[in-house]
Amino acid sequence: MPVKLAQWGMVSIEHETTRKPAQAGLVTLEDYGYCPKGEGGPFVEDGKLGPGGSLPTNTGGGELSAYYMMGMTPLSEGVIQTRGQGGERQVPKHALVLVSGNGGVLAYHSTLILSTQPS
Repeated sequence: MPVKLAQWGMVSIEHETTRKPAQAGLVTLEDYGYCPKGEGGPFVEDGKLGPGGSLPTNTGGGELSAYYMMGMTPLSEGVIQTRGQGGERQVPKHALVLVSGNGGVLAYHSTLILSTQPS
């Protein structure tokens, strides 16, 4: 049986832009197994993706409110969180960090898992 990422309790950092539809983040959460397909909207309605939520996402503010590094924005924030250097936005659970990014309109996708534990 495959292990779902949702069982790992990691932080998800999504890449957001004005060029991508809002549903891209929801589809990604569904594809990773955090919730069933088609239930991304109801899954996030309780605020779990926000600061202090059970699944903090875009902890650096995303490129709409922070900075843009030509596709490396989620990786940069993932490293900051994994190192415990997030300051006021630091999430308490950062032993495993999921860095997720997609290009085009869900045409390309990349995933990286960062950890504080040796392999």
